[in-house]
Amino acid sequence: MVFVTVGTHEQPFNRLIQKVDELKRDGVIKDDVIIQTGFSTYEPKYCQWSKLIPYQQMVKNVADARIVITHGGARDIIGSTKKTYDN
Repeated sequence: MVFVTVGTHEQPFNRLIQKVDELKRDGVIKDDVIIQTGFSTYEPKYCQWSKLIPYQQMVKNVADARIVITHGGARDIIGSTKKTYDN
């Protein structure tokens, strides 16, 4: 699974979300894709998505993902570091 998270900052990440959706549509990404779109206005057509995801589900998505794509916000970095040291 590929997990894409853009955080909760009030800045849209439409280009990232649209590109991942296109890559899934075109078969370049073969894995299931889950996207947390935040304040983005683009709505994916080929990927599972939610505007916001509860913290525990975010942790599970990161743990289950083969690839995590993020904009690199503080929570994402802290969460990824914590996962690394906890495992």
